[in-house]
Amino acid sequence: MYLLENHNIREEKIIKFMETAMDEITYSFSEKGETYIRAQLALAFTAIDFLSTYWDKYNNEADEKPSVSFERWLDLFCLTDENEYYRDSKYYKKASAKDFTRLRNSIVHFYSLPREQDFTLMPNNYTTKEAEDFVQKLEEKTGKSMHCVQSMSFYKLVRKGGVLMLEEMIENVKTKPQEHFEGIKRVFEEVQSRGAALIEVKNEK
Repeated sequence: MYLLENHNIREEKIIKFMETAMDEITYSFSEKGETYIRAQLALAFTAIDFLSTYWDKYNNEADEKPSVSFERWLDLFCLTDENEYYRDSKYYKKASAKDFTRLRNSIVHFYSLPREQDFTLMPNNYTTKEAEDFVQKLEEKTGKSMHCVQSMSFYKLVRKGGVLMLEEMIENVKTKPQEHFEGIKRVFEEVQSRGAALIEVKNEK
């Protein structure tokens, strides 16, 4: 009973940490942040970074290059028809996990786009038709296939990936309970050692 209670506490704290992190990232997509596309993408990539790290810990994967974990998580939970934001997107289906790694590295490290100049960022208020027309003209002008990304739709893709990851964990409770139990313990230890804690400060007068 004691072990089960500890497990439930760990699960609750892990989910709370992930929810808080995702809520803070979501806030950056407020109406006032419409023009901060690169900053929003950087935060979306941060979400993939910590979700993929936790997934690796959950599955007891050996520590590998961050790009390996990043791409594996993307392929499993984002670049799949189980994720409707991928399934319904003409442009995300043109990009591989390695393409998104290139975009991530350029955005996070240089606040820019990949040197290959095959990515274009669209304002979130562009309709699908407006985005398609713009990219078509760009492809005709450059003579190359372009990857089109809107920060809001990309973040929705990532959030749905997080949901699919949690759903797989829940399924493991039924099919592989012991592995799930041990996986949650490893993730909890990772959160405890690396996750920032929120401290409520009360002003006393």
